[in-house]
Amino acid sequence: MHYQSYNKLIQDLFGTTNKTLKTTESQIEIYKEWQSEKVKECHQDDLETLIQSKLEIYVWRLALILEMIEQTSTNTFSNDLSDKSLNDAILLVEYFRENALRVYNKLSSTNPLDNLEENKFSLYKELPMEFKKSEQSELFTKHNVRGGSIGRFLCKDKLFIRVDTQGNYKKKFK
Repeated sequence: MHYQSYNKLIQDLFGTTNKTLKTTESQIEIYKEWQSEKVKECHQDDLETLIQSKLEIYVWRLALILEMIEQTSTNTFSNDLSDKSLNDAILLVEYFRENALRVYNKLSSTNPLDNLEENKFSLYKELPMEFKKSEQSELFTKHNVRGGSIGRFLCKDKLFIRVDTQGNYKKKFK
């Protein structure tokens, strides 16, 4: 079903005549207002400034794509870009911004706790500073860490020190 709808949309897009879409003064103002606000927010952060410069270009490209999808799917053609397409493009690039920063923060994190899944982070926080693996089975089950996952979790040498061969461990962080 979705494949057929997508295929029809692509075929219809290729079947449309070439056109130049025009923007209005209000759309230029919408864009300038968004751009100005974002430049103020990220002017002291090199990474965000770099991301912003790319997103400024993407807004217009995405607005054109969204507009052509809308016009083609509703079979109502115009030579004007709609405010809705521009605003939706801005929402889309803000989503991209958030995810770009999230990925960057995850990749550049130096604290190994930052990279843990939520259940393992909660488990780590609840484990005592020193513990015996066999005495913490209820805690592992509570946080949905079972089977081989327990061993892989405890083998993370950035989080734990294996004290001995009897299953005693020590956490590296509080």
